[in-house]
Amino acid sequence: MHSAIRALAVFFTGGSGLLFALALALLLAPERIPGLARVDALLFPLSLQLLPPAASGDAVGIVRLPSAPASEAPLRLEALDELAQVLPKVGSSVVWLPDEALRAATTWSADGRALEQALVNANAIHRPTPLHEIAPDHAWRAAFLGWLGIRPPATALLDDGNATKVPLVFSTASGSAASSLLGLYAPTDLSWSTTRGLRLTDNRQLTGPDGYFYPHGSGQAHEPREIPLDRLAANPLPSLLVIGAAGDPAVDTAAGALNALVLSTYSYSPWWSAPLDKLLVLLLLAHYLLILPRASVTTGFLLTLLIAGALLAVQFGLQLGRLQWLALGGAQGMLLAGYPLAALAAYAAKDRRRLQQEADQARLTLARQQIRQGELEQARGHLLVTGSGRERLELLYDLAIAYERRRQYRQAREVFAACLRQDKRFRDVKERLAVLTQVAAPSGPAAGALTSASTLVMPHAVEKPVLGRYRLERELGRGAMGVVYLGTDPKISRNVAIKTLDMAQLPQDEAQEFKERFFREAEAAGRLNHPAIVTIYDVGEEGELAFIAMDYASGQPLSHYTERDRLLPVASVYALLAEVAEALDYAHSKGVVHRDIKPANLIYDIDTDSVKITDFGIARIGDTRRTSTGTVLGSPSYMAPEQFAGGTVQGTADIFSLGVTFYQLLTGRLPFSADNVAQLAYQISQGRHPDVRRIRPDLPGSASRIVNKALAKKPADRYQSGREMAEALRRSAPKRKAG
Repeated sequence: MHSAIRALAVFFTGGSGLLFALALALLLAPERIPGLARVDALLFPLSLQLLPPAASGDAVGIVRLPSAPASEAPLRLEALDELAQVLPKVGSSVVWLPDEALRAATTWSADGRALEQALVNANAIHRPTPLHEIAPDHAWRAAFLGWLGIRPPATALLDDGNATKVPLVFSTASGSAASSLLGLYAPTDLSWSTTRGLRLTDNRQLTGPDGYFYPHGSGQAHEPREIPLDRLAANPLPSLLVIGAAGDPAVDTAAGALNALVLSTYSYSPWWSAPLDKLLVLLLLAHYLLILPRASVTTGFLLTLLIAGALLAVQFGLQLGRLQWLALGGAQGMLLAGYPLAALAAYAAKDRRRLQQEADQARLTLARQQIRQGELEQARGHLLVTGSGRERLELLYDLAIAYERRRQYRQAREVFAACLRQDKRFRDVKERLAVLTQVAAPSGPAAGALTSASTLVMPHAVEKPVLGRYRLERELGRGAMGVVYLGTDPKISRNVAIKTLDMAQLPQDEAQEFKERFFREAEAAGRLNHPAIVTIYDVGEEGELAFIAMDYASGQPLSHYTERDRLLPVASVYALLAEVAEALDYAHSKGVVHRDIKPANLIYDIDTDSVKITDFGIARIGDTRRTSTGTVLGSPSYMAPEQFAGGTVQGTADIFSLGVTFYQLLTGRLPFSADNVAQLAYQISQGRHPDVRRIRPDLPGSASRIVNKALAKKPADRYQSGREMAEALRRSAPKRKAG
């Protein structure tokens, strides 16, 4: 409500509202606008200067009666008697104006009635006569003009001595009537139509449908001659006499009008003049509201001046060529009064646009910064209320890409749709939108809540997703708890491995504890700096996904070499696991226990013949029991007995897992196997593993000794450090074959 009131206040105070009000007044009641008729009264005489001189003639005379008895030279009553006697004898038609003139006459004496009777006897024309209205020649034109309110005036009084136009037809209760000025014509000589106006039988047009005609007045023919009262009997007299009271402006107006009628020195308005005027009012209103605000001050003024000049040229051209006068009072009012209001409105609109542009630019700058900082919803709110422009379009595109990278595909579709609404051909928006409509992925705060079976890397036409600041390029592999991706750190253009952990798969009552432990241990692992340990760069979370960014180690996991037909040379296995044991010794000295040593977490680069341990800092979560299913998350086949028992896990647990890995890489088999986790836990805690040399007799005896010590049930019976196991491996390793 308040915003609507403010909008209306701005509308009216800015000038647009006043401009609308002016246009409405000029369309409905232009005659009520003060001073508007004076414009026509000034322009019409100017147009007459273009016409050739009219033929002169002694057509009309004026006889003035004193409006009161003269004090110094009183009129004798005999003079009135003489007037009454002379009038029937004169050879002129007499126009008698009964109102003012009769009152003046009766102030002299009671013989004024005799004077009126004498006028009647002289066939004076002083009363209006009814007009026979013929059927309009165009019904649609009559309806149109009636709808516009084009009709003769309601009175025929001639009360303005300087009138530019004179009514010859006026409206009465019983229909249209002719002015007393038309008494010089026989009723059969006149033809009246509401669509064509007043005509004579010789097809001369007297008026348009408005009932007015425009006498040319002085300068085009002789003015009506003044005839003294005592010279009425003199000869010759004009063909028409106008008798009226001195000082009555109607006398001069009537005389001038009759003179123009007799000499045919007049103009009229065609039927289409009034509709054209109203149309011009609307066009000027559109010009002021649509064109003027977009033009400069000088251009707007010159353009408006050009329009005014064109209207004058049309008016004066029709006057010169066809004696038709276009009554364009409404258009002239819009030019004279409307332009200042329009200029005010244009100035206010430009000021509002300037303020709006400044506000939009501030929003665009803020939105750009928010997109860079990842505050996408705030940026979206600013962009949606900003006016259209190329910069906004670019930022909307960037915002949609950012939503894609965060896997918020619904929001990306909505922003791409906003791009299309502004520009349907902008970049590859249509193609991206078509792909996004086929992507079924969560959005909003839970956008990251994907299962471990899901992938974040969608079809190639969709922008590469991001986790934190890392852009995911492709999937590298999958684990029990998440997916590993190849990612790119855009800040330093470095490839990283991104391992995700799906918190949604963890018990709800333990998820928070797992997450805190994950971040705490990942932070500890991040402090490790060893050539055989993959470096952890960063950890984070989005939605239900926790992730860890680490050094991307090229090569393949050693799990690739656990099949019997792909086993590595025994000497290579000894050398590689010695490197792993030394790296574990380094980690244990820093207080970090891996807890998930297995071939899949050891990356072997065959080109450099080196190995790296990965997945530090997240294994403990995978070790935790999941009471809802009775299963163990992680890799139970490699766990030490104390891990199953829930006891304190020390570095010797990693030694046990490394022994299982050593056994598998030598034989292609696991030392312990069972149908379920419970049986597997019993085998690891109580059972004996098969001797490696029974499975593979060609192995050296040291293989059995190292395996047996590493797989001891009690932690105290195992190698007590990674360095101790590494020394044992190197001391007893068979020699590598050359080449």
